[in-house]
Amino acid sequence: MAIEFIGGSLTIGPNALYPFTSFTFTTAGISGSTGPLGTALLTAYTGSSSGSYFSNPTFFTTGSFQGYQIWTVPENATYEIEVAGAASGISSYPRVYSGSMGAIVKARVPLTQGQKFTMVVGQRSLNTATTGLAYVGVGGGGGSFFVLSGSNTPYLVAGGAGGQGAYSGDVMGFGGILKSGSLAGNGSTATTGSLSRHNAPGGTGSLGGRSHINTASVVSTNLYDGGGGGGFSGNGMRGDGTFTMTQLGSHGAGGFAFLSGSVGGLPALTYTPNNATAGGFGGGGGGTPIAGGGGGGYAGGAGSWGSSQPASDGGGGGSSYIISNATTISTSDGNYNGSTSFSGSAITNLNTYNSGSGYIKITKL
Repeated sequence: MAIEFIGGSLTIGPNALYPFTSFTFTTAGISGSTGPLGTALLTAYTGSSSGSYFSNPTFFTTGSFQGYQIWTVPENATYEIEVAGAASGISSYPRVYSGSMGAIVKARVPLTQGQKFTMVVGQRSLNTATTGLAYVGVGGGGGSFFVLSGSNTPYLVAGGAGGQGAYSGDVMGFGGILKSGSLAGNGSTATTGSLSRHNAPGGTGSLGGRSHINTASVVSTNLYDGGGGGGFSGNGMRGDGTFTMTQLGSHGAGGFAFLSGSVGGLPALTYTPNNATAGGFGGGGGGTPIAGGGGGGYAGGAGSWGSSQPASDGGGGGSSYIISNATTISTSDGNYNGSTSFSGSAITNLNTYNSGSGYIKITKL
């Protein structure tokens, strides 16, 4: 069940809008580039013995974009919010690779009764096909967002994973030894999106990840670059170096920003069977037959860059964000923006990343 109990029972304060102790918001079992319908979410949530209050649209409803979930704070309290970005899909070449993982960030923040928070729960990108191998590219995983409605103020964001790419000409080492292809990055606990394996830059600020250019501003000669992950405010770059958000030939499309709908970027159209998958809902960038997409997040992970034609690359992970008044911080690696402390207090190291779909768990303290 999605509902969780603390101390064996739900509690309700004298002025609370509805009983609430802890709840985990999910993808309702959906993967891929578009978010779940409201009916699927209600089925997943109100089917639990204590989730029936979510059938009341005053307390829970969906947003203007498909898959956006809007939750109403039941009472004034400090809440612990745990946000996890999604892993990428499974790649089947050159060997089965279960995917890079999403970041997890957890913090305590004071919330006020009646506030509404818009949530995007990141989805995994789809797996590559198991036939027609030698060319694969997995879309990036979606980031998860916990954002104050109205002002669109992000409170917590967890970055999604980058997607793997592989090409038969790039995976054989000396002596015919099979390499792993271009593995991708996990979701990042910094606010800047991660580089791709071959140094396409991740997004900065709240912008999307770049693609088709590297950190030295050299334009790729590769015609098969994956899409960058979407950020909070900026879309990811398409694999041809533009921000056109449509599917195009051999390039992957960038993921959409949180402010633009969070849809995962579409995959490249070339090759049959087409072993490229779209990015996951939450801004994951689209893959190509040889390159992965960047993960979605506060800033998007990098798409890809090739020094030759063709060349495989793995996408970078999307970045994370924590609002400045948060306390009791925990992250996947015990860091935030390269520091092991937040506002003078040590960050707890969770020593784990998220290997599945994203989630947002809210607990009233």
